[in-house]
Amino acid sequence: MRIGDSVQLSVDMLNRARRFTPEQRPRQVLGEAAMLHACIAVDATGKRMTGGPVGERFTAAIREHLDILSAVGLPAMDLARTRFPYPSLRVTPKERGGEPDIADLLYLQHRCTLGHGDEVPLVFSLIPHDDVPGNYPVQFTSEAIRLPEIVVYGLLAIVVLAPVNAGERTQDAIVPWARGPLVANDWWGRVEDFRTELESSGFNRFQLDETPVLSPNAPLIDIARATMQRSGIPELKQL
Repeated sequence: MRIGDSVQLSVDMLNRARRFTPEQRPRQVLGEAAMLHACIAVDATGKRMTGGPVGERFTAAIREHLDILSAVGLPAMDLARTRFPYPSLRVTPKERGGEPDIADLLYLQHRCTLGHGDEVPLVFSLIPHDDVPGNYPVQFTSEAIRLPEIVVYGLLAIVVLAPVNAGERTQDAIVPWARGPLVANDWWGRVEDFRTELESSGFNRFQLDETPVLSPNAPLIDIARATMQRSGIPELKQL
C-alpha cells in the first residue's frame, strides 16, 4: 500500500465516522481506523526521512513537523513545550526533560496500541466532535489526556506536506483546517510553502504550554496563571 492510499483511507474513515453520533459504536471504531491509517502513513514517511527503528522514525517525523501538527490538528497548543508526564508513558530521553512529548504520546498510546490490534484505552481515546476546524475539545486528567479527532488531520498534514512524499497521489483526499481545505494532490511535498503561509497570516502565532498541572483540582485562576507563565504570556491585570 502506498502512502497516498493510507492518507485516502484515513480521510474516508473519518468522513464515514461522522455519519454517526459520538455515542454510537461505529463512531469510535471508524475514528480509530482513521488514526491507524494516519499512523501507518506517518511511519512510512519517517522511514523515507530517516529510516531506523519504527519508534525512532515515527517520532522523528512528528518532531520535525510540530508546527504543522499544531496548526492543523491542535491549534494554539505549544507542542514544542507541552509535556505529558503520565505514569503509563515510558520516560523519554533527557533532551526533552525526561518527560513524554506529543510524539511519544501518539506513538505509545495510538500507533503501538492500534498497530498491535488492541483498543486504545478510554482515557486516551480520541474525542469525537463535528465542530469547524480549529475548535476542538481536549480532556485532561491526572493520568491521561484525550485528544480531539482532528489530531488525525494534523498527522495527515505532516504526511502530505513532507518533501519526501512529493511524488504521492490520492484519489480525492482533502485535509480540513481552520484556514481552508488542503487538497492533498495540490500540496504534496510543499511544507515550506505551507510554513510561509502560516508565517504571513499570523495563524497559530499565540500558543499555550498545556503541560498538565500537578493538581488538577487547584483553583482555575491558579491553573490559568501557571499556564500563561509557562507560555511566556504576560499576566493580565485583574479588573
